[in-house]
Amino acid sequence: MKVCPDCRYNNPDHWEKCEVCGRDLQSVAAAAGAPPVSPVIFPAGYKAVLLASGLVVCVTSVVALYTALPRRAAQAPRRLMDAAPLLKSLDDANAPARAGAADSLAALVLGGGDYPPQTPERLLRALSDSSHLVRAEAAQSLADILEKTAARRSAGFAAALGSADYRAEFEAAASELLTDGFPEVRANAARLCGATGASRLKAPLKKLLASERDLPVALQAAGALVRLGDPAGADYLIFRFGDGDEAVRELSAQLLGRAGGARADRALEKLAADDSAPVRRAALAALEYRRRMGENRGLL
Repeated sequence: MKVCPDCRYNNPDHWEKCEVCGRDLQSVAAAAGAPPVSPVIFPAGYKAVLLASGLVVCVTSVVALYTALPRRAAQAPRRLMDAAPLLKSLDDANAPARAGAADSLAALVLGGGDYPPQTPERLLRALSDSSHLVRAEAAQSLADILEKTAARRSAGFAAALGSADYRAEFEAAASELLTDGFPEVRANAARLCGATGASRLKAPLKKLLASERDLPVALQAAGALVRLGDPAGADYLIFRFGDGDEAVRELSAQLLGRAGGARADRALEKLAADDSAPVRRAALAALEYRRRMGENRGLL
């Protein structure tokens, strides 16, 4: 076993990175013949616990931020100051703290709070963090923001990422994460690629969909292609309507809700008679969403 020098987690000898904190283990020798090291025992759900510990680091500043958001324009400088601890936490030595900071900054943007102008750049940099926990959270946070661009603040944030200063770097970083070694990073990166609306990301998404063995990642890749108007995404999701796992059928219906065309309509209407109540609700919600949004482009 390889014992991580940072978190003391026991990793298999052939792993190059620590499963918990992402530390590079290539220079760490296997512990064979060495005195046994008492490992840290991580119970089920340890990732959520680690991420929660990072959120605790930021929770005080977040609470202060949301309680200090009076609507008076005179308070804007104070609100900007309140966001500073979150940006500082993105440089914390503790990976869960950095991940928590990324999540809290997204909540700040989506909540309509004022954020420093360097916030888009800092979250963009977090996509290349050494820890997979931070990369996954940064991709999810940016996707959350971009998918809700109708909000006053997130619209400005999305415009900043789409500007000449960031667009090429942003799309390159999102595309690179599609080949990340951790499935949760790839899944969130796929969702982020779809949220960018960038047509040039169709090719790497289709490549991921064709080769991905992790089903949740493949579903997110298909959902991203649906958002980008590529029929390959809808084809895959409709195929998954026949999956034996109701959770897969439910998520497939949710993701297909953004596709247009009569074929998608027929598939969702058929799925609305599924034996599973959650699947039926998802199919009906997808149909209602599409009717409400006036989807009539006929992509299929």
